[in-house]
Amino acid sequence: MNYWKNGKARMRVIMAFAFFGASALCGLSQELTQLTEMQLAREVRTAAINGDFKRLKECSQRLVQIAPRLFVGHLALSLILTHEDEYERAMASCRKAAELDPTEPQIEACMARVFYEFGYLDQALECSRKTLAMDARNDLATEVGVMVLFSRKQYESALETSGAVLRLIPLAEVRSKRILILLRMKRYDQALEEADQMIAQQPEKAANYLLRAKVHGLLGNLTKSQADAARAAELAPNHLEIIANSAWLYATNPVPGFCDGKKAVQLATRACEVVKWKNHELITYLAAAEAEAGLYEEAIKHQQEVVDWYMTNFPQHFRLPAVNKQLSFYRQHKPYRDLEEVD
Repeated sequence: MNYWKNGKARMRVIMAFAFFGASALCGLSQELTQLTEMQLAREVRTAAINGDFKRLKECSQRLVQIAPRLFVGHLALSLILTHEDEYERAMASCRKAAELDPTEPQIEACMARVFYEFGYLDQALECSRKTLAMDARNDLATEVGVMVLFSRKQYESALETSGAVLRLIPLAEVRSKRILILLRMKRYDQALEEADQMIAQQPEKAANYLLRAKVHGLLGNLTKSQADAARAAELAPNHLEIIANSAWLYATNPVPGFCDGKKAVQLATRACEVVKWKNHELITYLAAAEAEAGLYEEAIKHQQEVVDWYMTNFPQHFRLPAVNKQLSFYRQHKPYRDLEEVD
């Protein structure tokens, strides 16, 4: 299948992998200036799959330069800007894409993602519903709809919705969110069953193993949790998503004997450096790692920075209570353990 002749398919590829941020552009390489529109589109896809977000941003920005009437470049940039905490610029890129092709459902889905990430749940849900009215099988819009329910702590509704979707369409991202819902509901055995199914379907996807490692940690399975974390690192050692989630796992895994503060700090620092310290979610990962390493003053400093950012920019954000909760742990000189969230 040629992803770059089908707008819907090509954007699914980009958005499926562009979830954990992108580094700042430091000038286009000479090599990029020689690429054609089609070659750049392929480079965008490759960079997204490989988790190479510096390359993803460079290629997307170059694509906008040489093909400003192509909505794909603007839409890819909107997601990158979202994970650099650039809300206004991300929305501007979405709107530009919508001007270029108002009938493309993936643009509305992308807007849903941007609204969700910045805490505008009503708008995110509205955009998700609009997308699904145009494309009932749209994976990004479905995922956002489920995550809105999850963020509102409507776990039963989120579980029911995700199950209904999966009976019709085997969407990997929806299944992974369903596993997180099951964990929040403390249905660990069912979460493990679904994680096993996900790995059976996608045995080479590193993120699946990290998610199962999280499940094993909550079940107290130290050896299995360690094995899955190692497998994820083996499959994708340079993928930003894997680096970041591994840092969180090594900082917060509740199974005794798993956490490694030094390793978590190294991984989290690496992830923050990739995004030029622009992604506040990754800074919370670093704070958790520092707390696990006993570096409580550093943890408090970084976590307070995140709290201040939310209070200044998005004081009603659904993530703020959890961010404050984590800060309270560090002030008590206690490490944070996964799922110790606000009830």
